[in-house]
Amino acid sequence: MIEAAMIWNEPNNKSHWDPELDPDWSRFARMGRIAGEAIGAEAPGLTRVLGGISPIDPNFVSNMIGQGLFDRYLGAPAGVEPDLRCVSA
Repeated sequence: MIEAAMIWNEPNNKSHWDPELDPDWSRFARMGRIAGEAIGAEAPGLTRVLGGISPIDPNFVSNMIGQGLFDRYLGAPAGVEPDLRCVSA
């Protein structure tokens, strides 16, 4: 049984995404929204999760919320990955 679909792990890790090509992360946010919508269209009740983030950009979460990628952010204690859910389709 599939319980959730992870769209990306450590999306703001510079080895996984080039911030020089997407300095405001708008391309990434758009891709994440499209992926979340596609998953929601196929499996409406399935939780869509963005993997844990790298600690290199303290503004990443607020930036993604501002760009409409998350509908909620469930923070976590140090050492525990937060639960970041994408916008529902």
